Formats: sequence, C-alpha cells, structure tokens
Amino acid sequence: MGWNEGYVTNLLYTYGYYTELNPLTARLLLLINGIACKSEFDTACELGFGQGMSVNIHAASSSTSWYGTDFNPAQVDFAKSLAKKSELKVNLYDDSFEQFVNNPDIPNFDFIGLHGIWSWISDESREAILKIIEKKLNVGGVVYCSYNVDPGFTVISPIQHLMKRYNDLNHHGSSDPRCISDSVNFIEDLFNLNAKYALANPTLKERLKRISSQDRHYLAHEFFNSHWDLFPFDEIAKQFEDVKLNFAVSADFKDSVPNVNLTFEQQAKLNQIDDRVFRETVRDFMLNQQFRRDYFVKGLRFLTPLEQREQLLKLKFMLKQSTKNFEYKLQAPIGEFTLKQEMYEPLLKLFADLKAHSVAEILETYKNLNLSSLMSCLIILSAKGTITVVQDPSSKVVDSALRLNKQILTNYTSTNNIHFLASPVTGGGILVNTLDQILIKAYQNQQVSL
Repeated sequence: MGWNEGYVTNLLYTYGYYTELNPLTARLLLLINGIACKSEFDTACELGFGQGMSVNIHAASSSTSWYGTDFNPAQVDFAKSLAKKSELKVNLYDDSFEQFVNNPDIPNFDFIGLHGIWSWISDESREAILKIIEKKLNVGGVVYCSYNVDPGFTVISPIQHLMKRYNDLNHHGSSDPRCISDSVNFIEDLFNLNAKYALANPTLKERLKRISSQDRHYLAHEFFNSHWDLFPFDEIAKQFEDVKLNFAVSADFKDSVPNVNLTFEQQAKLNQIDDRVFRETVRDFMLNQQFRRDYFVKGLRFLTPLEQREQLLKLKFMLKQSTKNFEYKLQAPIGEFTLKQEMYEPLLKLFADLKAHSVAEILETYKNLNLSSLMSCLIILSAKGTITVVQDPSSKVVDSALRLNKQILTNYTSTNNIHFLASPVTGGGILVNTLDQILIKAYQNQQVSL
C-alpha cells in the first residue's frame, strides 16, 4: 500500500486549530469532573498534526515543550517552515508512528493528542500509537483522542463505502476536489431516485446536504481514505485500558452539564449503571452519538471534595467574545436550553471589563452563588464560546506568540487559509476572521488607529 497506507496525502489537510489539544482545556475539564491532573504539562506531543497549526500555536503560547509527527512530508515542511520563521522551539518529525516510538530523541510526555486520526488509519498504525502511549506517556499523563463511533455514524457507513468505491472505479481514487464533488453528486442522484435505503433513513437527506456543503479537502480526508472505521465506545476504552489508560471525561464542555444533554429519566437510567465505560456506551445510544472527543488518563485518580475545591478556586476565566448580542439559550441534544438570566447576567457584566477573574474572586463578589452552580455557569459560557479559561503567561511566552502571529499576519492573511492566531493568555488559538487579521496587521504597521 506504500508509505501513506492508503491515507489521502496528495491533497493537503485544512489549516485548522483544535482547542481540545490545549492542555489547559484538558486540565479544566478534568478538574470540573473531580479528576486529579498535573498542574503543569512539561512535555506534550501531537500525533498526526496535519498542517501543524495546533502544535505550533500551542508551542508558541505556552511554556510546554511540544513534539509531533505527521507522515505527510509536504505538511511537515509547512509546519517546520512556520516554526522556523517564528523562531519556535518545537520538535517536528515526518516519522511514521512505528518510527516515532523508536526515535531516541523523543522524551516522555505529560500529554499526547490525537485529533482526527484513530478512525482513519490501519490497525497496525493504531497498534503503533498504543505502543507510543505505553512507552512514552508519564504516569498521570493525559491522552486526547477523537474518533467516529457507533451508533450515530453507522447509518453513514454505506454512503461512505459507495462514495469511495465510485471514486475508485471512475477516478482511480483521485482526491482532486472535482472528483470528490463528482462522487458526492453520485450519492445525491441516488437519493433523488428514491433509493429505499434513503427512504428508510429519513435523517440522511439533511446529513448528505451537510456533507455536500463541506470543503472538498476536508471531505477527502474524512471519507476517501482506505481506512474508515467505527467503534462502540467500550471497544475504544478497552484498547486504551490495555496500555494502562482509563477514560476520564469528554472534551465536549456540554457533556460536563448533564441537564443540557439528557432528560431526568435518561439520567436516572444511566445512574443505575455502575460501570463507567458501559455507562458511556449506553449514553452514546441515547444520544445517537456519531463522534466522540475524549480524555484518557494514565493512573486515573479522583480528588477529594476539598482538593477539588482548592484547585477550582484558583482557575481564572476571561471574556472571549463580545456579549453584545448574547442569547440566553444553548443548543443541546435535548433541544434548546434556556439559561436563567438572573444567574448569567451578573457574570457577563463582571467579564465585560476584559480582565481575568478567578473563581474565588467571583464567589466573593456574588455570594448568592455556590461553587457548584458557578462552575456550571462557567462551563456553559465556555461551551458557548463566550469565556475561556486563562493562564498567567511569562514574557517569554508572550514574545513567542507575537512572533508566530506576525508570521501568520505577514504571509498568510491574503490566502484566507489560516483563521487562528496564538494567544499566550489562553495557551492556545483564537479564531480571527480575515478582515480582523487585516486590521490587526495594519495596526501593527501603524497604518490605522484602533
């Protein structure tokens, strides 16, 4: 099959950034759920980093020493070039996972991230990743992994098969965007002919519409690789358990607030299940889950209530986006969830000063809120993208983030490819649209006054 193992490599991946790969996000969600976590991540690694936006942004905006590998040399070249121009200390390789685990220059890690990898690679590559985790993850270390799951994606599997097979037969497996579009059009034609599979699964029409509207580069990597696998959650958990990892928490903020995802009757049913892994598997069935983003821990340990409270009080949050048109609603699996204005409005007024506020400070200011209620509010505001957890960056981190942002603004704003800048305050990336990037660049060049 060759060095790429059937993975699409001649069409480069998108320039995305994924906040779940930010150790600061991981630590927040672990603490919220009462799970012990390192106060600092000294070393971290991203496996299959694509264009390298996340790994470069995290290296620039934190004091963590970052490593990574991606077997597509064109993507590695771009990522390394961006790092070099920005004078970042990030260690990037084009090793396969099998080569990476045996690389003598690779240290042990406190955090290992896998975004959009697990479901799209061979069994052999998954085994190599498990060896990396087994050999290189420190005790107390965290692994982030995202993947397609049963039962929600099962109905899409035949469509993926037909699109891939049509592309193989008619375009020799080409990942040219025009060929990808032709394969999608073929499926749409089948739907228009009232194929019984489509009629038996009425939700597919809307899902196919979403697929048709998506970027062809993304679709090529999502649906047209040789490997495309689904797993029930308990199978994933078992694979990680074999290398001493335990499921910790979902990386979806909303999942830390059960009331916005499940009815009281559903929660009661799940609470009858003692086994955490089976409980998550049943929960996926209730939600018709099709994609999971999870954190696993080597040496899972729950904090005492006092330990958890002490650590939560130290967390700091600040405003991430304007609250001018803030809606007191949250879209959730059980429908539209209405937020109590009397609870959230005072918090929004507090964060309007654009400063960081600790949980302890907020509790002192709003004595009618207890810690549990406050944390639920903060998590929901984080889920909406209104606020974000923050850190106190060193001057060294601030400088490295500025260097990376300067390179992005100087060389890539006009291409409309990169939509994120590094934030030393959040330890990660911030979405910045093209117009705002142009204005920031002009401001830095003293061409405009903001």
